[in-house]
Amino acid sequence: MIEILNRYTGAVLYSSASAQTIAEAVHEAAAKGASLVGARLDGARLDDASLVGARLDRASLVGASLVGARLDGHEIRAILQIGGSRNWIVASACEGVVHVGIGCHQRTLAKWLATYEEIGPDNSYTPAQVAEYGEHLRYIERWAAAL
Repeated sequence: MIEILNRYTGAVLYSSASAQTIAEAVHEAAAKGASLVGARLDGARLDDASLVGARLDRASLVGASLVGARLDGHEIRAILQIGGSRNWIVASACEGVVHVGIGCHQRTLAKWLATYEEIGPDNSYTPAQVAEYGEHLRYIERWAAAL
């Protein structure tokens, strides 16, 4: 039996009697329309998994492998995680578009690069943190260009 737990409360979000892996349980949960909001999926091997329709808002995917996974019909080519001084940054390259999550905010890389100097102070980032995250975003831009 595979159980997917809430990362905050430890409550069981989904339980599968037939799945042999977390990837199979996540796929099964998505196919059944189960919500995995806030799921703890740290270190899960979800390579090539179909996650279309999966509700993974606020899920913890630290160290998870998602290469080739499909999200809403888009294949993930690569994932990059950066530990910033305030929040983790997770970037995913999907068929020509790079999506970036910083804390609970999700945007395309292009949108982040155009707006981070305004978003940072609006979220109580110090000027030094805004500069730091700008450097991280420019690193992500170079990383994506090299893919």
